[in-house]
Amino acid sequence: MFSLFIIPEEHPEPEPAVEDIDSAADIDPILLTSFLHDAANAIAVLEAWIGKEAAGSDEDLSHLLITLHGMKSALANIGETELAQVAGLLNDAGKQGDMTIINRDVPVFLKTLQDLVQKLVLDESCDSTDDDADYLRNKLETVVKLCSVYSRKEIMDILDELGQSKCSRQMRLTLQNISSAVLYSDFEEAAKIASSYAASLVGLTAKV
Repeated sequence: MFSLFIIPEEHPEPEPAVEDIDSAADIDPILLTSFLHDAANAIAVLEAWIGKEAAGSDEDLSHLLITLHGMKSALANIGETELAQVAGLLNDAGKQGDMTIINRDVPVFLKTLQDLVQKLVLDESCDSTDDDADYLRNKLETVVKLCSVYSRKEIMDILDELGQSKCSRQMRLTLQNISSAVLYSDFEEAAKIASSYAASLVGLTAKV
């Protein structure tokens, strides 16, 4: 479990898991929106750190620790207490200068956080139709353009906005798939998904 996440070198690394939250329906919508914003930003910081590791500067480490501290609070707010504890333990390790733990366990924490975000799907029980096809298509086309410049935050902002609108189950699934691709930095796949659904909306009559 997560409580054994930071462990002596001679023990095998634990398998990441997500257990506390059953679905996004268990979380207050406002908290969920806030968490997804924070998580997207945190994932970008964690990925940047992993790309640098030993070459990271003191400023990079400071940014990492601030991010871990913020995720500790964000995770606790949505009931992910064990993963929040891991963020806190990693933050403490960084403050103590234990770079062995940081460089070994941050990648596992990142993967677990990505899995959690992917799990927090939009309500699949929605069976309404897309509220405004032209509006949705324009937004998805904007997502495609943003994918070409790897603008994760702006993409997530649009996905959150679309998630608040009245839309079909298929649209919500599409938003989920785009979000998952972006969170795993697969912007090419995210653009492909957005472009495909946008094309399917061409010619549909906008609902009043």
